Amino acid sequence: MARIVFVDEDDDLRTLAESALSERGHTVFSAADGLEGIELIEAQRPDLIVLDVAMLELDGAELSRRLKHYVKATRIPVIFLTAMTDAPTRLRDIKAGAVMYMTKPCDVADLEARIETMLARNYKSEAHLPTRRAMA
Repeated sequence: MARIVFVDEDDDLRTLAESALSERGHTVFSAADGLEGIELIEAQRPDLIVLDVAMLELDGAELSRRLKHYVKATRIPVIFLTAMTDAPTRLRDIKAGAVMYMTKPCDVADLEARIETMLARNYKSEAHLPTRRAMA
């Protein structure tokens, strides 16, 4: 199954999502802030990243922008979670690299379904590639 990095300051959401995704056979690595998240992404080579937009230590938008400049991470899909729903924020986040955008509070089952959909799309789109791109 997939390797997922889940970065969010909300301990309860991280725990619920990690539990639900692990039950589906995924390996989930979680971090409470963007600095921890970037270390996990570099170390774990995930298939998908879920980022909270508003975090104190390196927010999700900035983390995603940094990943766009890291060539080996450009193909990893990023799902953004945020309580901010205004159009300028959504546009900023999409430009930062979000391939899917979900508002908080979010239902864990809905998040899980979106993750499964994104993983299926990503695996199909990369089926023609000879090897999976590595982060290191």
